[in-house]
Amino acid sequence: MMNPVEKAVEEASSEGKMSIVDFTGPWCTVCHRQDDVLEELVAETPGVSLHAFDVEEQPELAEIYDVLALPTLLLFSESGEMTWRSSGEIVSREDLDEVLAGSGGHG
Repeated sequence: MMNPVEKAVEEASSEGKMSIVDFTGPWCTVCHRQDDVLEELVAETPGVSLHAFDVEEQPELAEIYDVLALPTLLLFSESGEMTWRSSGEIVSREDLDEVLAGSGGHG
């Protein structure tokens, strides 16, 4: 049985999209700032989908993906392969654009 992350990535892959998986928590102020950047990016980048998971609501996912600091971002290619990871820091829009371009992103 697929976990919610695998399911989200598979759905995005079936649409030819890359997936950004965002592990977050309601108490994480840095995460809220990262979320603003991610929401803007996804709104302006049609080939990317965003999937956020609250580590308090789904601690088993944090364990599966070895999430030790928030925010943790995972990037999965259109084929569903994890191609990039960031943990414990805000990733700027410019850096995200570069990562997406390097992962076969469109735009």
